[in-house]
Amino acid sequence: MCSNRIKSKVVSLILFFFLASCESEYKTHSHQLLNKSLFNCSTITSANFEINRVLSGGQKELITRVFEFNELTSPKSVLKTMCVAKVERNFKVGVNRLENYSLGESYNAKIKLNFSDSQSIKLYFGKKTPDSFGQYVKIEKTPSFASLYNPTVEVFVVPAYHLKAVIADFIE
Repeated sequence: MCSNRIKSKVVSLILFFFLASCESEYKTHSHQLLNKSLFNCSTITSANFEINRVLSGGQKELITRVFEFNELTSPKSVLKTMCVAKVERNFKVGVNRLENYSLGESYNAKIKLNFSDSQSIKLYFGKKTPDSFGQYVKIEKTPSFASLYNPTVEVFVVPAYHLKAVIADFIE
């Protein structure tokens, strides 16, 4: 009986270190502090875009694009100012409240960034902040050990013009 408890604690400890190591890999490609860049453009190899555009009649149109980056097409030429987007605010939200920010099942845009070290992150862009200058963003990542018991997600606020500049190129 005692050995089962020890095995259980060892398995829990291994799981904790595994989740912590996954989370630290994620942080190498994205924001860690306020007023820092949302993500690092220097090692992006490709990007997949899904943009939910609302048409004049209220219907939605899904626009998808895939970009492979090389000497001719750089991440900065496609992502525009988003490569230098600074996080203005961040806060925790319960998973059940993500839809309040359009970051749940419905979202305005999703961008999957693939990096040269085979890592990737997904950025979900929700609705604009009440003042219309900011936009809510969620970065999909490996859940942390604490979030298994308290399911919260970190939501970031970045200037809304970053996504607007990318969308303008797609719609032209």
